Amino acid sequence: MFFFVSYGAECQKLEFENVYRDSTVYFANAVGNAAGNPGIKDILEIEFWNGNGDPLTKLEVGTTVLTDRESCDICLILYEDKGQKLYSQTSGTFNITKVKEGTLESQGNASFRLVEVNEYFMPIEGGNCYDVENLTWDTICNPDCTGKVCGSDGCSSVCGTCGKNEGCSLDQSQCQPLDLSDCTGISIDFGTLKKYYSNSFYTSMDGGRPYVYMTFFLPENETKIKAGTYDLGSDKNLNYDTCTEAVRLYSGYDSGLEDYTKMYFQHGGTINVESVGEKNMIKGTITAKLVEADIAEDNSTTFFAGTKCLEIETSAFDVANPHDPTDPIEPAECSEGMGECVSNKDCDAGYYCGSDCWCYIANPDDTDTDTGSESQKECTKHIDCDPGYYCENGKCSECYGGNWGCHSDSDCEFGTRCTDGCWCYFDNLDDTDTDNSGSNDTADDSSTDSKSSDGCSALTI
Repeated sequence: MFFFVSYGAECQKLEFENVYRDSTVYFANAVGNAAGNPGIKDILEIEFWNGNGDPLTKLEVGTTVLTDRESCDICLILYEDKGQKLYSQTSGTFNITKVKEGTLESQGNASFRLVEVNEYFMPIEGGNCYDVENLTWDTICNPDCTGKVCGSDGCSSVCGTCGKNEGCSLDQSQCQPLDLSDCTGISIDFGTLKKYYSNSFYTSMDGGRPYVYMTFFLPENETKIKAGTYDLGSDKNLNYDTCTEAVRLYSGYDSGLEDYTKMYFQHGGTINVESVGEKNMIKGTITAKLVEADIAEDNSTTFFAGTKCLEIETSAFDVANPHDPTDPIEPAECSEGMGECVSNKDCDAGYYCGSDCWCYIANPDDTDTDTGSESQKECTKHIDCDPGYYCENGKCSECYGGNWGCHSDSDCEFGTRCTDGCWCYFDNLDDTDTDNSGSNDTADDSSTDSKSSDGCSALTI
């Protein structure tokens, strides 16, 4: 039970804007980043629970009196300076005035008080507080397929699908043949491939470099990946909704958005799993052709015609023995336009052009710029830190307990969200394979890897 904490009668006023829904959670940004350091984002998260520890799947019109974190059904968390300080509500009202039937989309307003809490959401004696007098939102999405025959409807589904080897034109007015005859080579350092969950893996995203996320969707009641060759170009593997293996490549990191702006999905190639060790520590090779795509919330996959495809030539991986992405690698010429450099002359002083076309720090002993896993490395956001570390008070600090899993929500699978730059928290507590009663669950015993939207959007190259 929460203990009593006294705060002054006056708390700083705080306003929020741009309320949006992501899966089962709402998010909003503080106006002017007015909490803490104005140069670092302040994010409000709104969770909806049914009183039994399960996330809601639909909302209803009505007013809820907000209670403290221990007993809340609607729970608000403020991440001041991207989580350097945490706040949770103690009182207020949350008014839902309109709902899109059967969904979590709604309109409404709320007023509440937020108080500073520790990582266990216990109030901090003498901590800071904020008053939010009028939070308003409208997350109801209205699909629009006017003049569109394919691609996103602007909400959670698509206006239509294209045939095999076809993609949607950028204006969504027609389906066009995909040209896979001249794909641009891109080098991904698969020597950095690490295990995420028991059947998911990703390469290093250090410095915002392009990275690959690879998943094996295992049959029910199976937990072990099998050795063998997997065809990424099979009919079922051309759609994220039906695929049994998925390879996604993320590129175009935007430091302002703190996220990647392009997603490419498989359209050919193979994964050859040579051996599988304990906890699905796989070893093998991969080759892939990937096309820029969008995955809607219903997992419908739309490829974009008129965009360039990318090709990963045969690359070896050994998840049991990944190497440090900061290890020196020989500079190499890269395809122009792919990444940040073509040769060393394209990089700033103290950096060199790596084999995947990105500039790397040449002197890892320089503590001002070291990208190694140093707890005192300087940072402004979680993604500045290596996995296993998060940004706290301008320095990278180690995630307690050695647990880690994410730097942003895009690193987490469906039903989970990234919290504190270290852990994916599960929303889907009905899933007994992954249920950990709301605590950090990075165990390797998950037999499923659920599918959901990556929040990707169509962007012109």
